[in-house]
Amino acid sequence: MPECNQYEPIHYRCLDIMFEHLKPDFEHEVFIDFGSGKGRAVIVAGTYPFRKVIGVELSTELCNVARKNIQKAKKNLKCTAIEILQADATQFEVPIDVTLIFLFNPFTGEVLSKTGERIQEFLQRTDRSKVRIVYAHLSGQPNMFSSWKWLRKVTDLPMPETQEYDERQCQVVWAVYEPDNFSQ
Repeated sequence: MPECNQYEPIHYRCLDIMFEHLKPDFEHEVFIDFGSGKGRAVIVAGTYPFRKVIGVELSTELCNVARKNIQKAKKNLKCTAIEILQADATQFEVPIDVTLIFLFNPFTGEVLSKTGERIQEFLQRTDRSKVRIVYAHLSGQPNMFSSWKWLRKVTDLPMPETQEYDERQCQVVWAVYEPDNFSQ
């Protein structure tokens, strides 16, 4: 699909910084990664004691690699409920118990727009007072999330201070949904 970006893993340190800033109540939170690729974000999330971690990926090949990578990392995982789902994000119904949604530059254009519609539908049917959404994109790409009136940007996350960090990587932004924004 032309609007699905080529697989590119996020830097491990970006994920740790994200969790340090978000301070999830791990035992009560469910993490989902749209466009989970080979499973790096899913595995890193799994090293924290989340109630559940889900990866959603369109490519059967990448899903199979992700499942193998999870098996290899099993001894380092604190979350015991990890799954990789082969699914089209534009059609995927977000499980009602999801509390933290993560997207690392998985798609653009209409695919991202339709995935956003699925997320908005989820937010309308959930009774969660807060669902956090972390959207990371490559510098220079438009941030469609900033134009969605049903989301409010809370903060930018800092970039890791490491020589290993690839400057082509992401500008990470995250937004907190607030129920009163749904009237728009």
